[in-house]
Amino acid sequence: MESDKVEGLLEKYFQRVATLAQEKELQDYFLSQDVASHLQQFASLFDYFAVEKEQYNKHEILPFEVIMAQNMNKKGNLGGFLLRL
Repeated sequence: MESDKVEGLLEKYFQRVATLAQEKELQDYFLSQDVASHLQQFASLFDYFAVEKEQYNKHEILPFEVIMAQNMNKKGNLGGFLLRL
């Protein structure tokens, strides 16, 4: 990808007006081996986001019903659950 295009996408990204597709383009670019030397400073940012996303996706999110059942077994009522929210 040309540096001018990447710089334009970065400007949109930091102004928070980039689309999801544009963010994906940036992520793909910065995770590649072809990052221009003057843009290397942003590579670690997108690498960090990729690692965090991967770790987040590995965590199992329990359904609400399971959380409620676990709480009922501990406290025997719904009040304890609501206080934890």
